Amino acid sequence: MTHNFQNLAKPVQLICPACRSQHIETLDQAKEIGGAVGTMVGTAAGAGGILTGTEAGMAIGVAGGPVGMALGGLAGALVGALVGGTTGRTLGRNIGASIDEHILNNYQCKSCGHSFSGKSLIANTAKTSL
Repeated sequence: MTHNFQNLAKPVQLICPACRSQHIETLDQAKEIGGAVGTMVGTAAGAGGILTGTEAGMAIGVAGGPVGMALGGLAGALVGALVGGTTGRTLGRNIGASIDEHILNNYQCKSCGHSFSGKSLIANTAKTSL
């Protein structure tokens, strides 16, 4: 049995449903907002875990005496905030990208200014392939 995989490698060409131009850009508004909100929430959640991070850092820094405990506690708190912020940003951007793709008009024609969603692309593709 042989398979023809040549069509799978071709990129999809976006075409404006209003003017048929191929000069399309993505707006990614929800993705950017989701990333910003996710970063803030994740950092706050990570900073909310400061007590845990501080305790862990202090336990590790015990060997260094009071200075080691203080620096270990600070490092634990900072790592918690950084990990929380990074995780929050990634999650927020992924949720935002899904909203852009499935709910908002994420594509905009640079020629005529028309905005449209991925759903209209699928509908137009189905009409033209019949």
